[in-house]
Amino acid sequence: ELEEEYVLTARSRGSGAGKILRKHVLKNSLLPVITLIGMNLSAVVGGSFVLEKVFGWPGIGTYAINAIQSRDYPVIMAYTMIVGTVLVLGNLFADLMYAAVDPRIRQGVKTGNE
Repeated sequence: ELEEEYVLTARSRGSGAGKILRKHVLKNSLLPVITLIGMNLSAVVGGSFVLEKVFGWPGIGTYAINAIQSRDYPVIMAYTMIVGTVLVLGNLFADLMYAAVDPRIRQGVKTGNE
């Protein structure tokens, strides 16, 4: 992002490095980071399987593994619903953060390509 034309234009106008980073670079660089955070929230809950099994920690992952081994379907369904809910909330969080970071998304501006 630091090599983009709008950054070079802002530098040529005499803007300071901090202002360029805050106003231009940070906004455009945050969108992929927000996407990764929102999508990986469910991986944190889903990854508890491996982490708890490797370290022998009691928790929801261990409980879910035991439920799978003993065919305890209500617990398996509840765990699946928890992971699905966290996924949906992560996507909602990402969408809300998009609107907070980029005003074009908040206003629903059409680009002309649509």
